[in-house]
Amino acid sequence: PYSFYGIRVPKLRKIAKDYKNLDFYSALNLFEELWNSNNHEEMSLALFILEFFVKKNGNEVWKFLIERLEKARTWDHIDELSSHTLGKILANNLSFMPEIKKMAESKNQWIKRTSIVSTYQLIKQNKLELTFLLAEKLVYDNDIYVQKASGWMLREAGKRNRLAVRDFILRHLNMKNFAF
Repeated sequence: PYSFYGIRVPKLRKIAKDYKNLDFYSALNLFEELWNSNNHEEMSLALFILEFFVKKNGNEVWKFLIERLEKARTWDHIDELSSHTLGKILANNLSFMPEIKKMAESKNQWIKRTSIVSTYQLIKQNKLELTFLLAEKLVYDNDIYVQKASGWMLREAGKRNRLAVRDFILRHLNMKNFAF
């Protein structure tokens, strides 16, 4: 749904570093401008820039991104904002867990994908409960992008606790097949 320049991600990440010293509100304004451009690389750049502000301004970044989440309509934007931004904030502030659980109930495929991919940072901390809770429902979802995200997070959880994932799979033998 977007226009493209053809700029690769490593180059965009390098460009983003030029903006890491912006003050927070200038970064939010720049994000807004880039995010609303309808250009894929500009939207990606907006996400890369916002990552620099997660540590100091996590709660504000969370609220800001959640209000703009509906604009994301590609798996790469969803995965970036979920795993590298919202996921880091969630891992540092578990009070956002109810919001993530509610997102898993959304009718919007991208919001459902956001919910499960946002557990990635928790998985890295060996906190697997939320991943399994969300996967209980999302492994049966009809959307391929939600299915793949669920499979991906289960695979990541399996790197931490193979037996727990094996038990999950045995309880859900009728789940969708994941194509990787």
